Amino acid sequence: MLDKKELASVANRLQVPLIISDILAGEGELTDDVHYALHSVISDLQPDSALICIALGGLKIAGAHHIASPALAVLKIQCEGVIDDYAGLWLRNAEKEDVAEHDALDALSNVSEDLEGLSDLLALAVDSLQSKNADAAALAKILSIQAKSHAVIADELFGALYSEISADMAEEKIAPVIAGNMNDNVIPFPAKRQA
Repeated sequence: MLDKKELASVANRLQVPLIISDILAGEGELTDDVHYALHSVISDLQPDSALICIALGGLKIAGAHHIASPALAVLKIQCEGVIDDYAGLWLRNAEKEDVAEHDALDALSNVSEDLEGLSDLLALAVDSLQSKNADAAALAKILSIQAKSHAVIADELFGALYSEISADMAEEKIAPVIAGNMNDNVIPFPAKRQA
């Protein structure tokens, strides 16, 4: 679990959570240009970065309105869970620290599902926020759309990655077995008898 300073570092690197926070605090406006820019910035991220970005943004929205509805309370809990699961590993990787390949693959195996879940919860949040805060509802809609898109990308990307890794692992296991059996593949023929 990350402390506040580390979470601030992640949010600062991703920028979108800071923009969402400013808009919710009334320090910025959600103009058409900002709307487009948010979509553009999130769509350019890798799926794991997008997941953390969307979770941090969703947490800002849900944190400000979680008392308003059960859907927002559940969104808040889900966003906190995603941040706990992924942000530490993401930050270590962003700071060029060694990350075990097994740990990274294990964490990334659920990215698509978590994006899909966040998308659904954010879509419910849009309905809850429509009458309470139009900007928060619009932000939740942006995050929901991006989460749905990145879920599809993550599914394809990590599916291909796992296929490649599985093929490499199978090759590593099969090659020594074949090489070992090659030496045992000699059939001795009986020697000819001299008359």
